[in-house]
Amino acid sequence: MGFIDSLRRKHIVFALYCSLCYLHTVQIVHCIRSTFTRKIWLAEQYCEILRSGVVGQLGIGGMSKLIFVIDDSPTVRKIVGISLCRAGFQVLGFSDGVEAMRWLAGPTGRAPDLIVLDIGLPKMDGYEVARRFKEKPQFARTVIVMLTRRDGLLDRLKGKLAGASEYMTKPFKTAELTVLVEQRLGVSIPSEQQDFLDGQAVFELA
Repeated sequence: MGFIDSLRRKHIVFALYCSLCYLHTVQIVHCIRSTFTRKIWLAEQYCEILRSGVVGQLGIGGMSKLIFVIDDSPTVRKIVGISLCRAGFQVLGFSDGVEAMRWLAGPTGRAPDLIVLDIGLPKMDGYEVARRFKEKPQFARTVIVMLTRRDGLLDRLKGKLAGASEYMTKPFKTAELTVLVEQRLGVSIPSEQQDFLDGQAVFELA
């Protein structure tokens, strides 16, 4: 009888172990599937970027509102660019502030309505870029939104003193950034574009 009870207990333990292994496997499969789905979604967005022409210095969009995206990450520039373009804005992407200022000094340069600005930039950090813009009268009405990994109180204060109106930290939701841009520029996103914004994910971008 003792042998049978011992065998029964071992069977129960083995069954529980198999169940736990199954649950763990399901979680792993779900994680892989979610990651794969997200990569497909990002690939589709890049295809849309290439189709729409939002690459590098190309800006499109039906509105007269012009937005600069200044970030040394090509991924951030592309994802933010396609999101804002789909919302109807004109977007120009730059890898640093010097490049943006060089474009402004050219024959086609015009003051942006809003700048999405990273802090950790090469050549000149975001604080200095913001100060350079804000010290010139033609950029007095330009809205600056800091988009950065830095989340300290001192970082936010330095951004405010440099002239930033808003401060967002990474990771971020592109939909929230787009709504913030809409509010700051006083425009309404067309209803047919709202579905796209509602479906956007959280991008953990550095």
